[in-house]
Amino acid sequence: MIVKDDELLTRRIGKLDFTVERAEHTPESRLRWERRADSLTAWLLAEWHREQQSVRNN
Repeated sequence: MIVKDDELLTRRIGKLDFTVERAEHTPESRLRWERRADSLTAWLLAEWHREQQSVRNN
């Protein structure tokens, strides 16, 4: 079961309830998200290049 409102997300897994709560943005958290976005973008671009190479070779 998931209960969601503007601030909390709670999920029951077995006998345990897990709650995820939003934290305030900090300069460090913004930097982490920027790095994650950069890493994901680089990975997706590399995958696209590999796929294009595979298409050209076949």
